[in-house]
Amino acid sequence: MPNYINYMDVLGAFIEGKTEGVSSGQGNLRIKGNILYHYSTPILERLDDKFILNVTRYSLVTGKLQKQIKESLSENQIIIVKKVAEGYRGSLQDYLTTNQ
Repeated sequence: MPNYINYMDVLGAFIEGKTEGVSSGQGNLRIKGNILYHYSTPILERLDDKFILNVTRYSLVTGKLQKQIKESLSENQIIIVKKVAEGYRGSLQDYLTTNQ
């Protein structure tokens, strides 16, 4: 699995389509397939030409990461989902019908 130096490197790799990668240090941000995880919770998921963004607040660091994601993508690329349980193991697509 490739290593990246910081969160922005991992985020950039994910947006470019990479399917694996992890941040340095404790590896709190990682790419696994079409999902970007922060700790054990999905934060961003690729869906065709869009991205599903989990905007649920867990910590200050997660909030900063969510802000960086919003700044890295255009508004029409983002589908927002909320109220995702911390440590959720499934797809963010599961939250689409309950949040739209």
